[in-house]
Amino acid sequence: MQLLRQEDLTIDLGSFVLPMVIIILPGMFALSALAVLFETLPVLRTGFGNILFFFCIWAPTVLISIPTFDIFGLPVSSFTGREIFKDSISESYKHLFPQTPGVLSDGVVLVEEPLQTFLWSGVNWSWDIFISRIFWIIIAIPLLLLAAVAFRGFDKPIRKSGKWQLGFFSRKEVSSYVENDKNKWIESSNGRVAALSKVTMRFHAWDMLKVELKLMLKGQPLWWYAIAFLFIVLTLFAPLPLAKGIIAPLAWLWPVLLWSNMGVREIRYNTRDIIFSSPAPLQRQIPVSWLAGLIVAVLTGSGLAVRYMVEGDASGLLAWGIGALFIPSLALAMGVWTRSNKAFEAFYLLIMFTGTLNKEKWMDFMGVVDGTIEAGVPYVFLMVTVGLLVLVVWGRGRQVRR
Repeated sequence: MQLLRQEDLTIDLGSFVLPMVIIILPGMFALSALAVLFETLPVLRTGFGNILFFFCIWAPTVLISIPTFDIFGLPVSSFTGREIFKDSISESYKHLFPQTPGVLSDGVVLVEEPLQTFLWSGVNWSWDIFISRIFWIIIAIPLLLLAAVAFRGFDKPIRKSGKWQLGFFSRKEVSSYVENDKNKWIESSNGRVAALSKVTMRFHAWDMLKVELKLMLKGQPLWWYAIAFLFIVLTLFAPLPLAKGIIAPLAWLWPVLLWSNMGVREIRYNTRDIIFSSPAPLQRQIPVSWLAGLIVAVLTGSGLAVRYMVEGDASGLLAWGIGALFIPSLALAMGVWTRSNKAFEAFYLLIMFTGTLNKEKWMDFMGVVDGTIEAGVPYVFLMVTVGLLVLVVWGRGRQVRR
């Protein structure tokens, strides 16, 4: 920004590095410790932990500006420490323009020309600021100790005799397993070999789609379906602004952990050799997987579609349909190219939060923010969706050839 605006081409490295060392590093220290703790706890290491972090830690730091407070007489700043900069800028503005009320906003802010600027000389660094940031380094220490206590190695628990046990076996147990397998092989080799029936190659798209849906929904408890149905009912009967602004986005946030497995399941469960060696994996498995994700999007978001039909809002229904196409396309593309479910979870939560919940129309793939449809944003997402599908085919083709 300094080089682009060319207000001052003199670069002072100390002024750049000092805020990073004082403000950013303590927050990164605490964030790293929290990330390690999440990875050591069974529930928090999953996608649920990503969602919990996003809404309970990341989103509040963006929406809520917490002023510096005292603990035992010592100053403590917020996790990000951004209020240190905001308070300094506000004080400079009030000093220069005491008669003009001003509200400080950060993030994506749309303003009209002409702009009036003023000179901000920077933060007046003091020992209170240093102490307020040291707090987060101190907080990180018990988080790391708790993670060390919770960590039990990289072996996954194995189900044995009705109880969960760690993946360690004694030499006697391993010998018995090998001996049992050897006896089974001897018994089978002494028996007669039955003739194999002729294999008929048939492709049933409907049967494969049902299997994909079962895999996508596998393990979901009954209360998960109850909450998804509740979102649909609330979207149908709530006032339209409330349904579009909050309930419908939450309805499409609810299945995020289902979509995040798209394109990743073969890697996670080490079945890619089976899937990729099957007949026409690119022409059959990818479309069916995408269609399963689309069905989940249509069903969970059906409440808003019905509202649009009742209201006779064709443009809103079209924007909703494009959003339904965009979700599985994004999930598949990110799953195929990153081979991880976390990339989709992070990016999808970000655009949902920024676009629909924070009312930024250029990130609103659902078309629920005022001005989104008029600005043609749904058609932009339609082109993005087509591009994502091209990336899916290209990426999966590379995987199959390898």
